[in-house]
Amino acid sequence: MKLLIISATIIFISQSVKLLIYLSRGEHISRKMLSWVYVWTGEFPSTHSAVIAGAIYTIGRDDGLGLLFGFSVVIGLLLVYGLLEDKKRHEIFEEYLNESEDKAMQKIILDKKLLQFNGHTFADVIAGLMLGLVVAILMDLFIL
Repeated sequence: MKLLIISATIIFISQSVKLLIYLSRGEHISRKMLSWVYVWTGEFPSTHSAVIAGAIYTIGRDDGLGLLFGFSVVIGLLLVYGLLEDKKRHEIFEEYLNESEDKAMQKIILDKKLLQFNGHTFADVIAGLMLGLVVAILMDLFIL
């Protein structure tokens, strides 16, 4: 249960950071914007990476540095690599679509919706890893 509580807290905090970033850009709060930020958006920081880091820390802290910890590190590295790879793939796809004459495709590119949906930059991933680790450590020390 501890792992689920820490993971849910990390998700909420990470997505809230994204909301604060949107608000600092002058975005207005609406139901659609909240659902976009809290459910769908990628960007900074990577919530996937944050949850991975928090889970790996929690497993290592509670179960030790055994087989389960090693397995979680390997799976975590594969997932983080996948996030970075997806971002690169979508950047290439977006370059291709950018040359399209289709107005709807050009609007998707101009709105930057495609890149928000998939993958993360290296900075997004590192920030997520650090956020997840800090939240997991603080919850482990002071709450759970």
